[in-house]
Amino acid sequence: MKLLEVKNLCITDIKNNEEIVSNVSFELESNTCLGIVGESGSGKSITTKAILGLINSNLEVTGSAKFREIDLLKAKGNVMRKIRGKQVCMILQDVMSSFDSLYTIGYQMIETICENTNVSKPKAKDIAIEALDKMSIREPEQVIKKYAHQLSGGMLQRCMIAIAMSMKPDIIIADEPTTALDCINQKEVVEQFKYLREITGTSVILISHDLGVIKHLAQKILVMKDGKSVEYGDAKDVLKKPSHEYTRYLINTRLDLTEEFRKSMTMEEVV
Repeated sequence: MKLLEVKNLCITDIKNNEEIVSNVSFELESNTCLGIVGESGSGKSITTKAILGLINSNLEVTGSAKFREIDLLKAKGNVMRKIRGKQVCMILQDVMSSFDSLYTIGYQMIETICENTNVSKPKAKDIAIEALDKMSIREPEQVIKKYAHQLSGGMLQRCMIAIAMSMKPDIIIADEPTTALDCINQKEVVEQFKYLREITGTSVILISHDLGVIKHLAQKILVMKDGKSVEYGDAKDVLKKPSHEYTRYLINTRLDLTEEFRKSMTMEEVV
């Protein structure tokens, strides 16, 4: 079943009439993951932010983005507020700046849960602790008492996923969720997204420049370059038989980096 259908999405800077994103189309089905890949500046993040109405007012968005028969690009403010945060959640790229340093993790989780689900604070606290526990965070009762600077990047990323999970959304948009993490924490976060889909059926739009992460999670892949869609299809087809030279470049670059890492580890073992 289609959850989200985006057609001919364009984003134009009305100040200079520059087209930033041009005619991007894709679909997201229930309990699936769509990977959006491309280098920095390719238009990945701004495309998904535009769908949720989270871009600058100087940018004009045209096309359509239907979520359960509601065109999000035409939805009024009160309609979007009901959808954004509860039915469609977005996990931002920089988790360190996503949390307010003046308040505990628990305070921010409870506030978000209360705002979007209309439950009491004691109930929201229970939901927050349960969500952290499902993210394999030890002693969640203690974690909710901590501030952002007291937790690692990997822990904060899992806290952010826990907040999104506690909303029980239909869709989670994750913007470069593993970029600032080491390889161990990257693996943990990828596994948490897999687990999230298994236990909730939530669909995921995963934005990343890392094809390794995309390969482990996505059923479909959208490749973007310079604000345009250059390839879109089933993940296995895109990765094994890419039709566009840019996709081949991304795959080969990933393979080269992996090979260099393997060689460096082999040399260390010899020494």
